[in-house]
Amino acid sequence: MIFSFDSIAPGHGNYIDNPYEIIEWTIQHRLDREEKVFKKLSKLGATGINRLLISVYNDVNPKLLPICKMEP
Repeated sequence: MIFSFDSIAPGHGNYIDNPYEIIEWTIQHRLDREEKVFKKLSKLGATGINRLLISVYNDVNPKLLPICKMEP
């Protein structure tokens, strides 16, 4: 990591006292999700966003899919 700090206070959620662990987990989680998107697109071919969301975020409560749609 470029920065050195003991904790972080995100804009939402709890205070984080193990920032490096959380940052590494978050990066890996996003990379894993991205890989899942590529695999699903390869399998599904041309499809709509809603079908892709259901397929990629099948491990998420369906009520949260609108939020997933807004993720970068």
